[in-house]
Amino acid sequence: MDQTVKRLKALSDSTRLRILHLISLTKECCVCEIHEVLDLTAPTTSRSLRILEEAGFVARRRAGKWMHYRLREMDREWTQVRDHVLVSLDDSTETRTDRNRFEAWKKTGTCGVNPDPAAIRDAISKQSSQQTIKDRV
Repeated sequence: MDQTVKRLKALSDSTRLRILHLISLTKECCVCEIHEVLDLTAPTTSRSLRILEEAGFVARRRAGKWMHYRLREMDREWTQVRDHVLVSLDDSTETRTDRNRFEAWKKTGTCGVNPDPAAIRDAISKQSSQQTIKDRV
């Protein structure tokens, strides 16, 4: 029962849900991407990732000085819970914005190098305009 409580608590925080959703968008996500894309402080990012890891939702690996996170394999029931939560987040305004920022980050930033904020804003604006056009069609 302790593990169930730990997992449910991990899913009860919007920051941790945003992090989990961002990691789910790719096979693996560097801590610097999470930190920059979600505009979180380093301590908040680290603490949230530690909680998600202890709950069994994410696994990490070190590559040089950077930590990379991915979704961890879980038993079938918890995989279904996690996947259901992730699907329910897809239509959220916050996660849509996070997804746009992540796409912009991939075009303008690299691991360990802060991208130009203006370039990210331009890329997000362009993607938002394209999404608005698609929504109208």
